[in-house]
Amino acid sequence: MRLLPRSLAAWLLATIVLAPATVASAQPTAAPSPSLDVDPPQPHRSRPLRLELLGGAGLGRVALSTRETINAFGPAASLRLSYRFGFGASIGLRYDHFFGSSSEYLYDSVGNFGYSARVSSATVDLGYELFLPHAFVRPHVGLGGAWVRRDVDCSIAEGSYGPSGQSLCDLARNAERSNQDFRFAIVPGLTMAVRFGAFHAMLEPRYYVRSEADGYALMAGAGWAF
Repeated sequence: MRLLPRSLAAWLLATIVLAPATVASAQPTAAPSPSLDVDPPQPHRSRPLRLELLGGAGLGRVALSTRETINAFGPAASLRLSYRFGFGASIGLRYDHFFGSSSEYLYDSVGNFGYSARVSSATVDLGYELFLPHAFVRPHVGLGGAWVRRDVDCSIAEGSYGPSGQSLCDLARNAERSNQDFRFAIVPGLTMAVRFGAFHAMLEPRYYVRSEADGYALMAGAGWAF
């Protein structure tokens, strides 16, 4: 009769010890949580082509035949198509057009002469894209050429000085148009962009280095990676 309580005590002890393990083994295995180290999809990394449209304004003075200097940059539009390599370097083609400005001269009894100048450039852009969270920066330099176009628009007064005014206008126009030339240009710049999926918004300061037509420009626009 003394062995019964000891057996009962042993049975109760085994039940208490083994019960948690039995319950734990019966629980369903939880699915592993996704790793926080996995980067979300980034279209700008997987899509190498970029099409970008920008607008802005520039400042750079050029000399006229009248010895006056005017801003040949002014409001601007720019289009760029580029390709990004897997290691970050990029190459692209860019065309810029600056609408320039004008200056008017009024000659008594002759007419009104309006002098204008504007700049256009075409470059090959070489750069490197550095990715940041939801953004990227792209330092680059453009190598190519720039044109400075000068012209004169005349409004000749009616009267006896009309023929003389037209002759003066033709002389002034020929003098300005003879200064239109294509010269080598270097255009360093920095693209700072915020990414929204396959699209990005950007701000881009530039400096145009060209003989007799240096200038600064600040551009802003949008791009698409595809």
